[in-house]
Amino acid sequence: MSDEASSLMLIGFPRHMPEPRTPDYRIELAIRPSLPNKVRGDTLERLIAEFLKQQTFSVTANIRQAGTELDLLAKNSISNRTILVECKSQKGNIQSDAIDGLFTDATLRSVDEAWLVTLSPMGSDAKGKFDEIKRISKIPFCHIRPQTIVENVIMSGYLANPAAFLIKDAALSRSVSLILTEDHQLFCLEKISLKTKSTLGYLLLDAKTLKPVEGNVIGVIEECIDEYSEGRWLVDEESSETAPSKALPQAVVESVPGTDWKDYRPSRPEDFIGREDAINELAAFIDEARRSSNKTRIFGIKAASGWGKSSLVLKISERIIRTTNNVHVLAVDCRAAVSSDYAHLVLAKAFSEAKMRSIEFWGLLSTISISENPFDNPDVMNGLEALKRSEGLIIIIFDQFEEIIHSHNRALFSRLENLCHQVDGLQLPILLGFSWRTDAMVSADNPAYNLWHKLSDRRHDIQLRAFTHSDAVTYLERIERNSGVRLAAKDRRFLLTTYVGLPWLLKKLSVYMVTNRLQGAEEGENDDPIKQLFDRDLDGLTPDDYACIKAVAASAPIPIHSLSLNFSDKTISGLIERRLLISSGGQLSTYSDIFRDYILYGRLPNIPNTYCPYLAISKLISAIKLIHTCDVVTYSELASELKIALTSADNVARDLRQMGIVRLNRAAGHIFPNFESTQFATQCVIDFLRKHIILQALDRDGNQESGARFSEIVEIAVKSYRFSVLSNTTIEQYCAQVLRLAGSIGVVEKRGDTFDWSRPVKDITKDRPKPVRVMSRSDGFMGQAPPRRVAELMRHLAIGIKDRTQLIAMGLRNAMFAATSLGLIRTEKGQVLVEIDLREEQEILNAAQDQEFVGYVKDLLAQEPLLNGAEIGQRLAEAYDYDLLPTSLGRYGSALKQWVIHPID
Repeated sequence: MSDEASSLMLIGFPRHMPEPRTPDYRIELAIRPSLPNKVRGDTLERLIAEFLKQQTFSVTANIRQAGTELDLLAKNSISNRTILVECKSQKGNIQSDAIDGLFTDATLRSVDEAWLVTLSPMGSDAKGKFDEIKRISKIPFCHIRPQTIVENVIMSGYLANPAAFLIKDAALSRSVSLILTEDHQLFCLEKISLKTKSTLGYLLLDAKTLKPVEGNVIGVIEECIDEYSEGRWLVDEESSETAPSKALPQAVVESVPGTDWKDYRPSRPEDFIGREDAINELAAFIDEARRSSNKTRIFGIKAASGWGKSSLVLKISERIIRTTNNVHVLAVDCRAAVSSDYAHLVLAKAFSEAKMRSIEFWGLLSTISISENPFDNPDVMNGLEALKRSEGLIIIIFDQFEEIIHSHNRALFSRLENLCHQVDGLQLPILLGFSWRTDAMVSADNPAYNLWHKLSDRRHDIQLRAFTHSDAVTYLERIERNSGVRLAAKDRRFLLTTYVGLPWLLKKLSVYMVTNRLQGAEEGENDDPIKQLFDRDLDGLTPDDYACIKAVAASAPIPIHSLSLNFSDKTISGLIERRLLISSGGQLSTYSDIFRDYILYGRLPNIPNTYCPYLAISKLISAIKLIHTCDVVTYSELASELKIALTSADNVARDLRQMGIVRLNRAAGHIFPNFESTQFATQCVIDFLRKHIILQALDRDGNQESGARFSEIVEIAVKSYRFSVLSNTTIEQYCAQVLRLAGSIGVVEKRGDTFDWSRPVKDITKDRPKPVRVMSRSDGFMGQAPPRRVAELMRHLAIGIKDRTQLIAMGLRNAMFAATSLGLIRTEKGQVLVEIDLREEQEILNAAQDQEFVGYVKDLLAQEPLLNGAEIGQRLAEAYDYDLLPTSLGRYGSALKQWVIHPID
């Protein structure tokens, strides 16, 4: 033993001196939002005044006290120098606009010095600007952080020194908070497990006496500071790992794909289809971050539930890890998150996995303390700087983030929020990604709402689009290859017209069809395919099974051990095996949010209608009146009542079925009413139209005051129909037809040149508004032939002359154009077929009165009956923005004039 060691023992020092552990101080305010801003300002001012006193300054004026800001003027008692002190108590990084404000205020007030006091760190832009101002300014500018303030007020004797606690107990974190309430000043020390590196709890001490604090002040802190809302308080400094604690078990669970093609979990990367634009956008963003060519460190993956966000996360993770050196991606399933330890556990896991992949960027062990700020550790920061220089990157993606957004654990979200601010402010070689369902409502008072808006100028958003037709075709080819089943043509058509661009729906429908409907069974005419999907999931469940699923749906995610208190292991494991419940980190959820909504509320997802009915309002009314009086109607009876061909009756019946008015037995040619009153039938039509993909453009893009123009509705509809192979011309025709029908029933109304929602009629068999006129350039009815020639065409068709070439030779080409535009005929494989059997000229004239151009000319002649054809054509061109030759205008004007039922002198 050395003489020095012996002498230390003689005077009472231990042989091994404990390492000094200097606290890292931060300051937090616990002031209830209901209290005036003055209370918040006074609380902070008392502490700042003590700090200034230590520097031989005293406050001479309180200039401003609002929200998170406090501005003071102070004067040195020895030199008489004046300083401007601006205090920023906001949560989150200080941005550059705060530096601009300080410089402006200091200049205007002609002070000798300017001090910026912040409770949060500066962002990189703000720090750069502050350093620039310090360099060019004629007066000194100082940045004062909580560490300096607390150390000085302790030195002055205003507060006690808690450092002895850290020396005494190595489990106490060096990160110490000075919490200021309206009436108290408190030190909060965090105790961590030396084994698991998780938080054991918090020790709360009076900052002046260092005595443990209990009572109402704890409730104030839990209410005002999210980080402590879990209430994990320790009784005294002797509390150990064996003492009772409110610590929650916490696991970090990675996002995992399904096991095969029919698994409803996220797709395996090799099964992922389409969305190359989103993948390329995210890959380019990651590459820019690697090369430090942008400063954005936060990104979001946005889409509604079931659009493939989790599948995209897995796909991009696999691609980046496979193709890029020195980059590690960790995608975690937030449904497993239960405690505030989660953020740092995820960070530690990402670092550890990167190290195992030989991405050596630091010198620490694989585990790091989750309670102390790892970015305060010089070794960590040196390693991250090395990673940055090598163009390396750590990417963490929080999938299913809505589970944290809507969690009651405010401390959990607070830690994640702090991590966002740290990564953004320090410009670390770390990217944080968040994926969540955009159809999950977030109120303005939700912390996530505020955080996401604060980061709006410092994040990159990636919006997933719907499936395109080619995506869907590729998926069906792949599912046929994986299942060994060849889909019938009618089944393909059904899938490609029903899934409306939604990946989850295409997957669910195709799996359902492959496994159940390709055994020779005919598709039921009366079935709702979407409802069938979920009813099939529930088929064969016992009452206990169903009760268990409902319990999970109501409380998801729910720990398995909690569920096992009320349900047997056999019940739970059986539901997991059927893939109705998904286990993630010991937490159970239903396999999708859409299924959960159906379990809890019987609510089906909002799948828009894409079917375009060609049934005119007059025929619709006649059909409803006929079917309402009968138990069953045959196709021939419907054709006779509507004066249409039997083939056309089949089209009408299909329109009625799509609207939910009837049930069909097409093999027997029978139509069954699906309504008890004509009012109910009217409501079915209204519901069908309100859910139509074309009219939903009014909700998304129509101006709430002026509605949407026809061209705007067509533009949105073209985007909405990306899942189909319809041409733009056909979609425009669909828009015109749907708007006409919706206007006839009062669902929409036309105001000038725009369309907007309106109040529909109660019973279309008794009262209906004036038809809405809609002009699509592709509608084509311009009076191409006189009414008598159309009547002649229809009579030739009635006696069996149907060959198109023969009818053209008879000079009826233009008559066929006009009849097609009126919906009287259609051409198929060179044969002209009758849709509506009208043979008399007056009947054909009546059928034309709802046409847009005919109605326009009729109104025009009612006001100016002496207009000739050329003048009518000119007015038509001006009203509809048509660019036609004068000869064409005159021809169209004269032709349409013949179709107007109006006495002309």
